[in-house]
Amino acid sequence: MPVLIAIVVLSAVAGLLAPRAAAAYFIAGGLAVFANAAFAWAIADGKGDDPAWLLALSIVGGAVAVAAAHATIKLRRRLTARAASAG
Repeated sequence: MPVLIAIVVLSAVAGLLAPRAAAAYFIAGGLAVFANAAFAWAIADGKGDDPAWLLALSIVGGAVAVAAAHATIKLRRRLTARAASAG
């Protein structure tokens, strides 16, 4: 679970700090793929008692990460537009 929380937080930070929206989406997508691969590996290695539904949770976590990046990009654009119109 810490992996999923970390990819959501890092994706949100990327949405705020990345110079372009495409870079933030690229980071969020890369983190989502990493999480899916990590969970798939955890299930496939057979060393633990990881249930198969963890992969579905990982996919949902990746979607939430991309949504977090999208929300913070939208927030950044709104704040930038407000600052530009005020100045």
